[in-house]
Amino acid sequence: MYGFFSIAQNLLLKLNAEIALAKNISYKGRFNDFAQTVQNGGYDCFLFTSMVEGMPNVVIEAAEQQLSIISPIVGGLGEFLNDNNAYLIQDKTNPDEYARQLEAVWHNKQQGKFDKEHALLTSYNQKFTLESFRHSFLTMLGKVYG
Repeated sequence: MYGFFSIAQNLLLKLNAEIALAKNISYKGRFNDFAQTVQNGGYDCFLFTSMVEGMPNVVIEAAEQQLSIISPIVGGLGEFLNDNNAYLIQDKTNPDEYARQLEAVWHNKQQGKFDKEHALLTSYNQKFTLESFRHSFLTMLGKVYG
């Protein structure tokens, strides 16, 4: 589990004492380079538990790293994530739903099923790469000056 709060670095642990005591969860603190953290860590998925967001860049970074994404649709994520490319959470207050989606990721990986991950990479490439930005920009210029 990663996180950092400038007001009180231990706030997350204080609020989640039970999580801090769990043997299968470790608190890693802050990170500066998401891609490097993923590459060094050997992670299988990205579990996003935020209740309120704008457009969370970290989810886009997780897609770039080709991680399976488990997330509720908050903020602008509905423009990027859907049932075809992510393991969506309908009730973001229900921990059992997150657990079911974690099991689904694990099961699909064991079965060699990567349909959602392939669809996520396709969506990422269509929306967030330099080439997709270039194409959108040139299209817009053509409409304005064409």
